[in-house]
Amino acid sequence: MQRSSILKKHRTWQDWLGVGIGVLTVLTPWIFYEANSFSINLNAAALGLAILWVASCELVNLHRWEEYAMLACGAWLVASPMALGYFDAGNLGTVHIALGALVTALGALELWQDWKLSNQDMAKYGY
Repeated sequence: MQRSSILKKHRTWQDWLGVGIGVLTVLTPWIFYEANSFSINLNAAALGLAILWVASCELVNLHRWEEYAMLACGAWLVASPMALGYFDAGNLGTVHIALGALVTALGALELWQDWKLSNQDMAKYGY
């Protein structure tokens, strides 16, 4: 009898987690009311909406570009506190780095799970 692992197959909970992280990222400047900068608020809102959009696309139809987009969003979320200069401004920088690491890990996990699938398999993969 073959056992199936929860990490062996792309599952919808991963996409719903991405949706939740996207919503949380949009709200972080207002939760941690430390960002008085328009660029920091705009960055968090745009990046959160991008994560939300990509995760929603994964719920509808699975494509490989979505995993790469999650990796890119996660990498920018990790780098943005240093790039925009709010790393030392309070908890917002730390939260964005943690959320970015989670998004990057989630994108890497999904990419690893779907690595050997063909484009045709991904189009009909469990949906």
